[in-house]
Amino acid sequence: MNEARHIIIGTAGHVDHGKTSLIRALTGIETDRLEEERRRGLSIELGFAYFDLPDGSRAGVVDVPGHERFLDTMVAGAHGMDVVLFVVSAREGVQPQTVEHLQILDLLGVRHGILVLTMADIVDEEELEFAIEETRETLEGTTLEGVPHVAVSSITGDGIDSLRVLLVEVAARAVAEQERPHGIPRMPVDRAFTMEGFGLVVTGTLRGGSLNVDQNVKVMPGGAEGRVRGIQVHGASPDAAHAGQRTALNIAGIDREDISRGDVITTPELTHTATNIDVTLRVVSDYPRVVDHWLRARMHIGTREAFCRVVLLEEREGVLPGGEATVQLRLEEPVPLTRGDRYILRDDSVQKTLGGGVIVDPSAARHRRFTDATREALATMRDADDEALIRWLLQRDADPFLDKAKLAPYFPIPAARRKRWIAELARDGIAEDTGAYLIAGDRRVGLSEGIVERLGAYHSANPIEVGQGAAELRAALDGPVCEAGFDWLLARMESADAIRREGSLISLAGHEVQFADQDEDIRREVEDAFLGAGVSAPSVSELGASVPQRRLATVIQTLTQLGTLVKVADDYWMHADAYRETLNRLREHIRAEGSVTIGDFRDMTGATRKYAVPFLEHCDMRNWTYRDGNARRARRSFLEAGDA
Repeated sequence: MNEARHIIIGTAGHVDHGKTSLIRALTGIETDRLEEERRRGLSIELGFAYFDLPDGSRAGVVDVPGHERFLDTMVAGAHGMDVVLFVVSAREGVQPQTVEHLQILDLLGVRHGILVLTMADIVDEEELEFAIEETRETLEGTTLEGVPHVAVSSITGDGIDSLRVLLVEVAARAVAEQERPHGIPRMPVDRAFTMEGFGLVVTGTLRGGSLNVDQNVKVMPGGAEGRVRGIQVHGASPDAAHAGQRTALNIAGIDREDISRGDVITTPELTHTATNIDVTLRVVSDYPRVVDHWLRARMHIGTREAFCRVVLLEEREGVLPGGEATVQLRLEEPVPLTRGDRYILRDDSVQKTLGGGVIVDPSAARHRRFTDATREALATMRDADDEALIRWLLQRDADPFLDKAKLAPYFPIPAARRKRWIAELARDGIAEDTGAYLIAGDRRVGLSEGIVERLGAYHSANPIEVGQGAAELRAALDGPVCEAGFDWLLARMESADAIRREGSLISLAGHEVQFADQDEDIRREVEDAFLGAGVSAPSVSELGASVPQRRLATVIQTLTQLGTLVKVADDYWMHADAYRETLNRLREHIRAEGSVTIGDFRDMTGATRKYAVPFLEHCDMRNWTYRDGNARRARRSFLEAGDA
């Protein structure tokens, strides 16, 4: 078995059919660890063991309870199985929990297994053959149809060696099909406790990639972050744990109250939790009712349980027993999950497994029910491969920019591998990478054309203005556009000489301000008045005695945007030439004298205190100068600058 691949073998079957005894015979380990379990001879919690197969590989073992009252615990254990030992008593044959356990394994897609007929030492050959035939008929039409079988006795040891040999063959097939080592590491927690001298310890079956000592981890959905202090796998203390291993993590930085059974230990990159998910749903054939809209059920995923409502999207009449549909689940609490995860639904009102399936959209919108558009969207998400899925996601939302941080639950692969894949998408022309976002090429072109169209209309309506404010332009587009993506596109369009940016104002590259005849007269009057006044420039109200105030304000705003005027303070503008000359004189004065006072500035410029104070405060606000008692000193950047 490949060293990087590991296997989890689990049990399933009716209560008292000998699952725990079988594991004891295989491994020599007693999995009933609770005093109550040993007293009653009944498994209540998940039991764990490990043993070496004849080929030298080591397998982890999960022993699940068979009693119907502990079926929730069985589901938690079944989620991590690669190979199942499907246990049936040769004496009793198929029983109710045999069937329900089989339904759960089938819904979870567990297809590698061995049918183990236990207690073979207390039945004759005819009874044994009947039990085998009956069980094989039960397995027909499920993922375990056709699995090999072996008859054993945990008391005498008969058949145990044959079972070990058979396990090597079945485990090898399961390992060959594993994809988990390439994913994001996720460990659903089945136990959490503190140990004196160590602190927090959590256990579970690792899924996805690997976790290493000293690696930073995150608890979802709570969000607590910590560091892996130590790892234990099958009694050893390796530097890393790999997918498919029963793992205990000693974690520093997380308190016991911040984690519980059902949480997921993962890396900080996977922060997604869901309350709306689209799923395939297959209803078990013996469920006693039709699955109607808004049915309340309990969802099991990993080791977590959460109540949810079933939202019918395709068929109004409900889903019949044995039927299938794509539905939405509205979860009553946030749950960490990814596309492709399998889940089970149980109906507490009838104490019965309802069905289960696969998550197709881990971050689903609330759809309009029973529409062709919804059916088409569900079919696409259900059947898409990775390339078809990313193409769909790039077109799905009103905002054309797809946040790369939201890709992890759809493509649960490590960040480095996802980065390489995104680079391939860009090379193939499927998506353009903005850094934080992806956008489809056709949507980028359409958005660029929309910006050009909006700017053209704005210039036609406002020829005197330099450009349209960026926020106003973004709001005027058809549909939402995220600010970061919008800024990226503007920069791209500017580099292509399609637009021009002046601060926060955007214009078409060829746009020139056009003053109407009346505004042109005002422009000349304003420029002449400010240029001749130097520092002691007139206020708008002073100019307004001979010029209409509304037109004057528009002209001054435009001249400020063009850089002809500079706003120093409220109702105080200067001509740009006079402003630069004043700054240069101020710089030379401070270089020579070390500081400047209001009196110095008055003497230097001939301006009164009315102008000296706001000009010097303006320099303070620009971080060119700072107060030192009654004087001002210059910062080095201002002194070392060339002429303004």
